[in-house]
Amino acid sequence: MVYAISGGKHINVVGAVHDKSKEGTAWDGQWNHEVTQSEFYEHFVGWDDEFQALIRVCLPTPEWENLC
Repeated sequence: MVYAISGGKHINVVGAVHDKSKEGTAWDGQWNHEVTQSEFYEHFVGWDDEFQALIRVCLPTPEWENLC
């Protein structure tokens, strides 16, 4: 999901990754954590070229959000 924030000065990019190996298990960890840009990119390899260009300009922020 991509949408404008800060009066259109920035965009917020929300990406979700599903880990099938954890289906049916209890969550035993933090809800949020920091990821590097390369960890973020790895989850979206092979996606649409426009989306790839968009996430390459994202700056990682604390926890799971990324601010462009």
